[in-house]
Amino acid sequence: DRLEEAVGAKSKHVLTSTLCGSMTSFVRCAEIGYESFRAENTMDLSLAIKDKATVIEALLAFHKTEALTGANQYSCEDGVLRDAQRGSYFETLPPVLTLHLQRFVWDVDTGNRVKVCDKCAYTTEFNKEDMSHMMRFGRPAGKELQRE
Repeated sequence: DRLEEAVGAKSKHVLTSTLCGSMTSFVRCAEIGYESFRAENTMDLSLAIKDKATVIEALLAFHKTEALTGANQYSCEDGVLRDAQRGSYFETLPPVLTLHLQRFVWDVDTGNRVKVCDKCAYTTEFNKEDMSHMMRFGRPAGKELQRE
């Protein structure tokens, strides 16, 4: 916010148009047919890199659909716990994608942060195949990528 105030309205537009993309988060409960979708703008992504060989692999894991089952069931609007799916996917990618690589994880056994020393390969530019795959990955059925 301070940066935006300091650089003014014109620069704010430049920052937003350069760094801002959008993602949609969703929850689906097939049992009762409940679906919830929430679109939000994002200017950076925080990626878990532990056990990931590449940034692309970490991006795909970021958008992997999670099954909410057992002790992790979703509490529906009627207060009943049910199995569901939760995930997210890109709507639009910004021209400049800012990534934060999570280099520390919490060790439950010791109660301390531990540095991740895994190697994680990256590139400064993504090719069309990577971009196409990232834009499609994580989308639930019925939310296919629309061509313009």
